[in-house]
Amino acid sequence: MARGYEVAGGEFVLITDQELERLAPERTRRIDLDRFIDPSEIDPIYFDATYYLTPDEQGERAYRLLQEAMSQSRKVAIGRFVLRAKEHLVAIRPLGDALALETLRYSDEVIAPSDVDEIPRRVEVSSRELRMASSLIESLEDRFQPEVYRDEFRERVEALAQQKTKGQEVLLPEEPELPAPVMALMEALRASVEEAKSRRDKRPARRAGSGSQ
Repeated sequence: MARGYEVAGGEFVLITDQELERLAPERTRRIDLDRFIDPSEIDPIYFDATYYLTPDEQGERAYRLLQEAMSQSRKVAIGRFVLRAKEHLVAIRPLGDALALETLRYSDEVIAPSDVDEIPRRVEVSSRELRMASSLIESLEDRFQPEVYRDEFRERVEALAQQKTKGQEVLLPEEPELPAPVMALMEALRASVEEAKSRRDKRPARRAGSGSQ
């Protein structure tokens, strides 16, 4: 069996599975660390997937030593790791009392903003518009709480499956109305700010003295 590999626009060469196998990196369980860096140096666009690292019985002490040292130094390790016959660029970071391995995209796999022609670059905004947008950001500023977000589509599918399993009448939500025509930017921002402030005003106030002493 052979696969096509593009060498130029529309031009392909065939490479056999045997040739690919000889070129594949050596399969090992070793992670080769290259350097330690500040986490802020990695833009999130490079993150691909996250895995938890676990040691074998002989490596438990070394695992704990590395986890604690990295937690104290607040550094992230960069290295290489072979997974499923492919060599991955990886970052290892402390996560709680564990070590997490993040597979990273290579730089040539990431599209630079300068390569996206559709991004508007010559549009100017007024200081009034900027103040309104900044007000919207400030009114919605909060901590990230992942537990408050749910996959509502998945929940609807699960509810539908339960209804069918129990032989119940299937009740599907009505199709939403088409959105109204897009209003002017300033009107949209003003409405968003007022809505955000209204939601904040409805939140229950914290009781005095509820913090730690």
